[in-house]
Amino acid sequence: SAMLLLQEEYQSTATGTIDLWYNFGDIFRAFHTALDIFLFGSKGDAVESALLEVWPARYIAVVLQVLVQIVLLNLLIAKLSDAYAKIKASSLLASNFQQAILLIEYEILARVIFSPRSGR
Repeated sequence: SAMLLLQEEYQSTATGTIDLWYNFGDIFRAFHTALDIFLFGSKGDAVESALLEVWPARYIAVVLQVLVQIVLLNLLIAKLSDAYAKIKASSLLASNFQQAILLIEYEILARVIFSPRSGR
């Protein structure tokens, strides 16, 4: 366990004892544990508190937090853009509908005023 900052196999925390090798033994286990904590929330509080003690997991956690925030911000921007496009299309549709109603009203008014049977 040369990658671990802590030289113990087990660490006792306020919320319990954790097996550091099982959770953070190498880079792949550290990545898996950080992924479980930040994306799925499937690890306990003791493992989450030990995350800051092990350097590969700490860096992986920071990278995951940044990536998740970037992905979520891009998703939010895409959703807002899509919503704006729908609102714009709905507004254009309502405007065209109002113009069509005005044209129909003008046509009816013109027929009433200029029809040869109007008695004028």
